[in-house]
Amino acid sequence: MEEHSKILLLEDEVVYDGKDRDAILRGIGEGKKIALLTSYLSEKMEAKIAFVVSSVLRKYNKGYLQSSLYSMLKELAINATKANAKKIFFHENGIESDNSSRFVECIRKFKENLNEEWIRVYGEKAKAMMFFVCIVIEHDANGLIIKVKNTSEISQSDENRLREKLRKGLDYKNMSEYYIENMDQTEGEGIGLVLNLFLMRGENLDPGLFRIGNVNGCTVARMEIPFTNDFVSIREKYLARVESMKTE
Repeated sequence: MEEHSKILLLEDEVVYDGKDRDAILRGIGEGKKIALLTSYLSEKMEAKIAFVVSSVLRKYNKGYLQSSLYSMLKELAINATKANAKKIFFHENGIESDNSSRFVECIRKFKENLNEEWIRVYGEKAKAMMFFVCIVIEHDANGLIIKVKNTSEISQSDENRLREKLRKGLDYKNMSEYYIENMDQTEGEGIGLVLNLFLMRGENLDPGLFRIGNVNGCTVARMEIPFTNDFVSIREKYLARVESMKTE
């Protein structure tokens, strides 16, 4: 298996030691991006994430978003760490492609093994193999940009399945309806991500501001949370650049 370097993942982010809460608060106060690095989602890491989310929202008087935003970010982190664990598990079982005839059986075994201790063990394996998840929060008075990056590049078929689930999720009124009609027979992947769409709707946020895909060999999930009407999404900035290039 190709070894990944966390340097590829972190780009220009400064990773904060989750134990140093004073450093995190100073960074938030100075408007800096906050990045946390992990190989699996332990209870301690969950507490660190909750602290960062609470501190950022408190700075901008948006504490009412705490519950939903923490739930959405936690789901993205779980999804990312599971993706790394699955990649390692598949490699150990000699499966490098979801076109393998043993893919469905391996998925079944993977799901059967999922428990707290198994996740911890595979988190340690991920750490040893330099498979990390980086949680990055950019913030200012106009809004937040949250990115969850993991070093396991999502396969094209998995990406297509996730995009289809997210697309379908927009057509349903509630999560129960979606779950009953769309739970497939191989994996439950994507269900938690669809839940994020409903959580965003519940906070009157545009679900279109949630995206996931491959970027430079990593899987990146991104949520944008506007605080004011002056917030400009990454997509809007991109389209503006394209238009300006046309007129040059």
